[in-house]
Amino acid sequence: MAKAKRATKRTVAKRTKPLRRAYVSELVEKVYHAQIGTIRVRWKGKTIVLMTEPKYEGLVETAQLLSNPANREDIRAGLAEAEAGKFTEAELIED
Repeated sequence: MAKAKRATKRTVAKRTKPLRRAYVSELVEKVYHAQIGTIRVRWKGKTIVLMTEPKYEGLVETAQLLSNPANREDIRAGLAEAEAGKFTEAELIED
């Protein structure tokens, strides 16, 4: 019986391999064309995250800003002031 199970597993793996590649390709296309911002998928027991490069760079920049305690406190203070209505609106100056 053990031999039959091994043969079945090999057959299943051969059949599903092209489907997995097609599925991954479809996910990459969705992320690339911004239909979905990020996608988390499970693969071999691990979670894989797919996202566009600009979204990744924004995530890294946010992590860097928040990793500095002084920056983190300035951001919190600024948010608190904005929520309390202590802000001045200004027009954006474009170069």
